[in-house]
Amino acid sequence: GIQEVVAIGYGTTKKQDLSAAVAVVQNIERLKDRPILSTASMIQGLVPGVTVVNQGGQSGAGPAVTIRGTGSKSESVLYVVDGVPDAPFNPSDVESVTVLKDAASAAIYGAHAGAAGVILVTTRQSKMGKPSVEYSGFYGVKSAWKLPHALNASDEAKVSNLAYTNAGSTPLSGWDITKNPYAQVTRTDWMNQIFRTAAVQRHNISVNGGTDKLTTLFQARYEKEDGTLINTYSKNISLRFNSIYKINKYVKIKEELFWNNNEGRGTDTQSGYTGAILSAIYMPSSATPYYADGKFGGVGPVDSPYLGIHGDAVNPVASLLRNQNFGRSSDIMSTSQLNITDVIKGLELTSRFSYRANTSFTLNYNRVFDKHNLGVMVSTTSRENGGRNFGLTARDFAREADWAQFLVNAQTFAEDRPYDGQFEDRNLSYVGRVAYSYADRYFATGSYRTDIAGRLAVGNRSKDYPGITGAWKISSEPWFKLPMVNLLKLRASWGQIGNLGSIGMYYGYPTLSGDHAHQAGNGAPNSSAAYVSSAYNANLSWETSEQTDYGVDILMLNKKLSITADYFNKKTFDLIKQQDTK
Repeated sequence: GIQEVVAIGYGTTKKQDLSAAVAVVQNIERLKDRPILSTASMIQGLVPGVTVVNQGGQSGAGPAVTIRGTGSKSESVLYVVDGVPDAPFNPSDVESVTVLKDAASAAIYGAHAGAAGVILVTTRQSKMGKPSVEYSGFYGVKSAWKLPHALNASDEAKVSNLAYTNAGSTPLSGWDITKNPYAQVTRTDWMNQIFRTAAVQRHNISVNGGTDKLTTLFQARYEKEDGTLINTYSKNISLRFNSIYKINKYVKIKEELFWNNNEGRGTDTQSGYTGAILSAIYMPSSATPYYADGKFGGVGPVDSPYLGIHGDAVNPVASLLRNQNFGRSSDIMSTSQLNITDVIKGLELTSRFSYRANTSFTLNYNRVFDKHNLGVMVSTTSRENGGRNFGLTARDFAREADWAQFLVNAQTFAEDRPYDGQFEDRNLSYVGRVAYSYADRYFATGSYRTDIAGRLAVGNRSKDYPGITGAWKISSEPWFKLPMVNLLKLRASWGQIGNLGSIGMYYGYPTLSGDHAHQAGNGAPNSSAAYVSSAYNANLSWETSEQTDYGVDILMLNKKLSITADYFNKKTFDLIKQQDTK
């Protein structure tokens, strides 16, 4: 309804008072009953201007979300969970989802995230009441639909011979059925070999209870998703603790602890050379997944002189079953939040610290003076990310069985040495917003954000991003006399958002990569060398996404029919693309 309160950047407002392009996903409780494991899948097909596309058949690969088209290749949608950007959460805990479509509303989160739009998620919180235990879960199966299928073996020969004939060339002798009859007998449907019907399940247990002073919520989740591609899966186990302690009527402390353990096995579905799905199209239908001796098969018999007619095709069954890209990750996030409200009438202070590590401080002031409504928000946010990795690549195992795949059995190692790395990244932002409305008819909001990125060179780290919105609620005018129309509102917005998604860590501080210099002459030694491995622009600064929006909101027939229409123009400039020097 028009009185519904919706989440916006660092605050809330009535749905009827929105002056920016914001969409609220309806019927969340019913959507959560569907057998899906991500919020993106939950809103698929439900929000105008938002496109959600599944990525291949491997499990654990979240759908790609695009809001109002792609402006830059490095853009990605930002999820803000209970006020914390990129925080982990359980999809079954979601209570509301709000999509900030235009730059004026999404720019408030800036900091090289959100250029593609922002999705605000609020989750279930602990509530007062007697201790209660709840269980929810589902089990189901899924399968790929309308799969592409390659030509049969006979048609492959016809197409190749026709192509060579039309080009004025002699067809390949390997497609002559009298010389190579093996290649024209269909033996395998490769799509059916790599896809399967897969199971998916999720189980949740929640324990809630508390008093008017202290409430607590404990939740446990288990979910398992088998991929529709063979030998792929994803499994999650998570625990969540949420507590709210009201010290007095002014001060409230909230503590959130979330632990998620994920393990799974994925595969490559995007490569134009070894991608599993594309390989199933390239692989000849005459070939078989295995040879008679049990080894993985090639494009034809090992001793055939005509194997070259099939090109450089890869057995997708072998790629998927050989793939031991087993990954396991453990993610812990703790968020402590302090709220101080109405010590000074209309003033609210929120201080939030998240270990991962993300800190913010936000001050809101809202007052109504007769017909005037004023809201002021100031915030500062600092974010620090860091990590360390270690890896070793081993190849050439005499046996492919799991029991034989230990490093001691490998014949070769990549570069004959392990690799490791470490990174740190820091960002700082200052945000301000002023919102004003008069007599529930005229609304205006202006925001200004300064982002400072540690990965850029000194002198180019900072960029300012403004945003402005306005709305006219015609239905609140005294002269408006259409009883069938409950709400008629015109709105417009303009804003800019920064993006640095395509810039790696320490870009402003180019480092040297190691290599070898090969001297001329037989038996000449190699010397160690160092070089700058990627192009460097000392004057590089932020990429910017700019968006202008005009919209109308209509609610009529006793609030039973709602219409929202928008025209927008999204433009990305100072586009960043990194180039290698080699």
